[in-house]
Amino acid sequence: MLDQKDLELLQGMMESVVGSRIAESEERMISRIAESEERMDARIAESEERMDARIAESEERMVAKIAESEERTNARIAESEERMNARIAESEERMNARVAESENLLLEEMDRMQTNITNRIDKIDSRLNSMQHEINACKLERDSVGLLLKKIDQLEKRIEELERKTA
Repeated sequence: MLDQKDLELLQGMMESVVGSRIAESEERMISRIAESEERMDARIAESEERMDARIAESEERMVAKIAESEERTNARIAESEERMNARIAESEERMNARVAESENLLLEEMDRMQTNITNRIDKIDSRLNSMQHEINACKLERDSVGLLLKKIDQLEKRIEELERKTA
């Protein structure tokens, strides 16, 4: 039979081991969450930089095309005002079609990027929820161990009383 000192020593050792394991688990979870958030922030920043660069490139190409069109139009106006009015109308129609096509392509690319980012954020949310569930499970486990330790104490007291009564 174990005496009171042995039981207290065992109880102290169990509380120490369980407490340290729970603390270690919580530290690992917090570290993983922080790393995940850092990676998510970095990916979002990279994605924004790529989108900004693509938009700037598209704007530069559009500005260049418009500038070229204006130069051709001015030269043609000098040659013949009547012919240029007709050509300007045709050029404007083509330009509108090109602009509309460029806008559509740009909007499609933005939609695709938004979908990708949304999917990534949803995955990260799912992972965070999973980690939260694991943390909650660890807390419940810690509480259960505490209750078990209390029950052990109660049982030890009852055993001591029974030993005293039978002695």
